[in-house]
Amino acid sequence: MRTLLVGLDNPHSKDPSMALYPLPREATGWRIVQLIKQHDDDYSKGKYLLDFARCNLHPVGRAPSGAGARAKDRDAAMFVMYMAAQLNVDEVVAFGRRVTGAFSEFCTPPEFLQSKPIERGHRIVRLWSLPHPSGRNYWYNDIDNARAAGRLLCDLRHRTQIPHRVAPTDEEIREMMP
Repeated sequence: MRTLLVGLDNPHSKDPSMALYPLPREATGWRIVQLIKQHDDDYSKGKYLLDFARCNLHPVGRAPSGAGARAKDRDAAMFVMYMAAQLNVDEVVAFGRRVTGAFSEFCTPPEFLQSKPIERGHRIVRLWSLPHPSGRNYWYNDIDNARAAGRLLCDLRHRTQIPHRVAPTDEEIREMMP
């Protein structure tokens, strides 16, 4: 069982492998690691990279805006669900209302901290919704909300641990950055 984290786009890199990456400091991936660290002091960026599959709806460049943006988001969500099937993903966490809303072709978007089932052939994938942890979202200023989000991510991470792999060190992670 794996969990796929889905963001909108990456302003720091056009490399799809850098989606929700835990560097630079204050980036979305870094903030996700901090949420989990509330429940596991030893959690590291390297463990994060091993524990979760990560992608963005718009993996190269900025997300579209204006007319047609919603349709492009829905098309991108279709591809994400195809990718989820290829990766054998059972849980998808959508960060932000726009990303969660892109999955409306599959189910009514869930509220924050809730999930909805998506039937995909003979499998059921759960779509979870969390606010985007950009640092601009006031939802995370409520300590109970931040703890609940961290608990959810921690629980999902425990379901997806990959045995027999060693997490990369912080220095190795920095070297992977383009």
